[in-house]
Amino acid sequence: MCGITGLISTSGIDTKQFVNELHQMNQLIKHRGPDNEGISIFKTDGTLIPNNSDQKASFGFGHRRLSIIDLTPEANQPMFDEKGDFCISYNGEIFNYIEIRNELKAKGHIFQTQSDTEVLIHGYDEWGTELYEKLEGMWAFALFSKKANKIILSRDRTGVKPLFYVSSPTAFRFASEIKALLPFTDNSINTDSYSKFILENKFDFGANTFFRSVNELKPGTELIIDLATFNTSVHRYFDPLTLLNQDSVIVKSDNELSEELYSILSCAIKIHSRSDVAVGSCLSGGLDSSTIVSFLRKLNPNISIPVFSAIFPGEKMDESELISASVDKHNLEWNSIYPTSNALNETLEDVAFTQEFPLISTSTFAQYEVMKAVNKKGIKVLVNGQGADELLGGYIKYGQFQQLKSLQSFNINSGLIGPSSLNNLIKEFGKNVLADAPRLKKTLLFRFKNDTKFLSPDILSQFEFSVKANPRNLNEFLIQDYYQGFLSGLLRAEDRNSMRFSIESRVPFASSHALAKWTFSLPSHFKYKHSTNKPLLRNLLRKKDLIPPSVLNKKNKLGFSTPMNNWISASKHELLDYIDYIPSELLANKNLKEQLSKSISLNAESLEEKPESYKWITLGSWFKVFKQ
Repeated sequence: MCGITGLISTSGIDTKQFVNELHQMNQLIKHRGPDNEGISIFKTDGTLIPNNSDQKASFGFGHRRLSIIDLTPEANQPMFDEKGDFCISYNGEIFNYIEIRNELKAKGHIFQTQSDTEVLIHGYDEWGTELYEKLEGMWAFALFSKKANKIILSRDRTGVKPLFYVSSPTAFRFASEIKALLPFTDNSINTDSYSKFILENKFDFGANTFFRSVNELKPGTELIIDLATFNTSVHRYFDPLTLLNQDSVIVKSDNELSEELYSILSCAIKIHSRSDVAVGSCLSGGLDSSTIVSFLRKLNPNISIPVFSAIFPGEKMDESELISASVDKHNLEWNSIYPTSNALNETLEDVAFTQEFPLISTSTFAQYEVMKAVNKKGIKVLVNGQGADELLGGYIKYGQFQQLKSLQSFNINSGLIGPSSLNNLIKEFGKNVLADAPRLKKTLLFRFKNDTKFLSPDILSQFEFSVKANPRNLNEFLIQDYYQGFLSGLLRAEDRNSMRFSIESRVPFASSHALAKWTFSLPSHFKYKHSTNKPLLRNLLRKKDLIPPSVLNKKNKLGFSTPMNNWISASKHELLDYIDYIPSELLANKNLKEQLSKSISLNAESLEEKPESYKWITLGSWFKVFKQ
């Protein structure tokens, strides 16, 4: 895991200035790779130039390394192949690099290191974009091909690893984080992202960011720069919908499918654990993280496995007892972290600088505190459970969607069910799916009405609700969340928080292509069955006795919840001061601070998290950090 930067100039820049600019960009993301810095610059024809040359440079790559695989200096980047035909600056991990390297060796490729980086160079040389289908991993890389006279920017399928860029008539720059680009571009706000954040609680904006001039390369895409013309083109190398099996019938039992899942998941977690440094995990009382640590222990029966948990004593979301059950069952080295309202107040600006986007939940702050503790413990690699809910059907909304689709497809005139039974069916459906509808409608309308009165008329006049394609079945719904939306924001938060403290966070549920292909080939009913989420995963966990019964049988899904209302209430006055940093031209109502203060007081005793006040506070902290 590392940080990458790059610069392409249409007219050439003196070497000294070129190197200085790449170094400046590298320094702004040094936390992503404290172990080594590398810079390589080139002439227009692709000839490598010494960094102390007096020539003009046309393009170059920068790199900050976090050493995980092959700790030798030979694995530093930017890296070249043995012929000098390719150069790469790469952030991520290819977990099946050993298998791919052996395949390439059999084809005559010569390797100089034991790193996964070199596998990408030779793999792209051998297969081009067909390489992607072979990759199990997470990546964002820039690859220069001397033969093609092109630079290829690439990002993994789900967007585990970030890649941003800015383009102007004279230069094209890219980096792993936005902060490395801001000294070289206009940092005016993207008002579309701003309004969607406020009115839709949106935290993923596709190719957009909170800065008008900064774009994000979408997951599953390549951006190609033709160095002869400086033209750029973006194309998708991966279409998630090709994974769907259109809900075809699978003639296999639940037990057979659970065994298949066990085999695929074992392989995925095994290769995701490959490392030349110590590996740990973040553990909550939930199914996903508990699954990860159970497999880590089964695969590594005799080593110490450190786990890290956010603990909230006395709060309804505290999962200490459930975590303790997993710790005892698997003999784990448990590290407890206690986030507080004081810490929230003290670190909010650094969290804003780290995330580069405003936030809607204090869960990101709690995760930040956990990663800080992981760093203090000296752990460089975590294997975590992010992505399982979107892949396997973990959220309640998926069950509600499945029930709705079942009712829509029911033929009332079939004669198979009488009026009284049909009435009972509809009543039961109403209890399961529609019970919360009045409250939800009231909440959404209140929030929308409440937030719109604070936005300036200019912002409101430009606002349009985001529109998603209507999924035909649960698999399409999961595909949307997994590849094209909800998960992206969670992965971004995890990447920034972990890399802020120089930690590589690996997420098998989100980056195993083999696991995703298998899962999405199954009909929808295997993802949510008889009001039970993740039925196949639960079945295998029960059969193999992998996690404690208390965790397996837990009914309420908390996610990564925090005592947000209490924290905000405790530091209300200090946190509300951030509202003063929101530009007045973006607001219609000068009483925002007063209104939020009342709202915080009302919500202090609520058992439900209320993000409305916090999102305005984090927006203010974002403006203070990036716009002062």
